[in-house]
Amino acid sequence: MIELNRQIGFREYLITLNIPEFIKEDVKKCKKEFHHQFGEAKYLKSEAHISLSHFLIESVPEITIHKELKNYFSNWKKFNVSISGFGEFSESRTIFLNPSDYEIIKLQNHLRTVLRQRIKIAKKFTQAISKPHITIASDISKKVYGKCRDYYNKMIYENNFCVDGITILSRNHSLNETHYAVAFRISFNTR
Repeated sequence: MIELNRQIGFREYLITLNIPEFIKEDVKKCKKEFHHQFGEAKYLKSEAHISLSHFLIESVPEITIHKELKNYFSNWKKFNVSISGFGEFSESRTIFLNPSDYEIIKLQNHLRTVLRQRIKIAKKFTQAISKPHITIASDISKKVYGKCRDYYNKMIYENNFCVDGITILSRNHSLNETHYAVAFRISFNTR
């Protein structure tokens, strides 16, 4: 039986794809290599994930969110994601692994439907992540960002994995929580 958060207050949720351990290990190695080559940056210690959507709520019980997402996605079929090379966001000076995004964007669109129509969260409180990615490092110092970009433009990384579900993380702003914790997971259909 799942133990769901019964706390009240202003809560933030982040929905991520489940990523297998072998990809997480590869990403750890990429982050260590980044640190060795370029020093400190944001998210070097965070676990590998692909963010899909985040939303803010105050009055909807977590059990309702869990029920609606589970009802909608428990029969969702597993799908494959390919990772092909590195990418960058210049404005935030971020380096990331670049996953294929067709199935991810399809999933994001369905998430929006559930969040807005079934759970009744207003559009301004639900946002899909515009470019699915796996962050290696972000907020890289301006001093080394150019070298970093050149380095990763020459690097090759290819892999693929099967997505078997989503993980919903949460933090309670009313309790001044700064880190996300796993709220619950939804597994996709095993067929």
